[in-house]
Amino acid sequence: MTSYRVKAYSLHVRSRPALGDNTLGFLHQGDVVQQLQVSGRSPSWVKVAHQELQGWCSLKWLTPIASKTQRYQVTSPGLNVRRQPKVAAANILGVLAKGDVVTSSGATDDGRWLAVKKGTLSGFASARFLQAVSSAAPKPPTGLQGTTPWLDFAIKEREKHVKRVPGSGDSGEVTKYLQSTDLGKPANLNDETAWCSAFVNWCVEKSGNDGTNSAVARSWLHWGTAIKRPVSGCVVVLWRGSPSGTKGHVGFYLESAGRGKFTMLGGNQGDRVSNETFPTSRVLGYRLL
Repeated sequence: MTSYRVKAYSLHVRSRPALGDNTLGFLHQGDVVQQLQVSGRSPSWVKVAHQELQGWCSLKWLTPIASKTQRYQVTSPGLNVRRQPKVAAANILGVLAKGDVVTSSGATDDGRWLAVKKGTLSGFASARFLQAVSSAAPKPPTGLQGTTPWLDFAIKEREKHVKRVPGSGDSGEVTKYLQSTDLGKPANLNDETAWCSAFVNWCVEKSGNDGTNSAVARSWLHWGTAIKRPVSGCVVVLWRGSPSGTKGHVGFYLESAGRGKFTMLGGNQGDRVSNETFPTSRVLGYRLL
């Protein structure tokens, strides 16, 4: 993926590759943008992305940034490739498998995302789950590894007393969580849809990390890394019905409640975001990035 630096004092970003077309916003001298597309009809135009802004710019005001291509290997079971360097379900272009090797032309300014390419799939992926193949190249940053920044968001939702609306109405907060998964309509607009995994996804994504994008509680058994001993804020997956079945429940571990029990903060616990005590005998796994 090609990067450019803006050399104009102020550069129009337009909805189509043509002078006089709608202006979506402006770039400023020194801004670094990522190329998304080149116009076949108008080769002097390029579609770029800069933070939330996407659109077409005149190529004559952009200077290519030379970058060394580096190979990385995917370390997570499923890694989303995104159109823009941000977490959002609608932003997903495709998924890489664990062990896939991709090429990257560089990272975003904060180092959290790498511009990657594998075959025809090209976009941004979380640097946390990419390991440099060559020891001569710097590895992706791991400064946040082992922390649980999503717990702050979960606590704030609990303090808002989010709960399912009884009857035919639907809670806008609950459907907000559901829309952080790959569920389509009408399931993601109905607060009677099981939403424990959706709640965990929303909190993890709000912290700037990738979740599973799945409404299935047991999908979290393939996320991050398994840990033997729980820490406050780690994801904990429980079985429901039978340990060998497919049903489950998921939330965030808070603390031991003594005598083989622990307290978990989760969604869809008594139809609300709440703390609840569970037996440790129901735990399928503890997970952490």
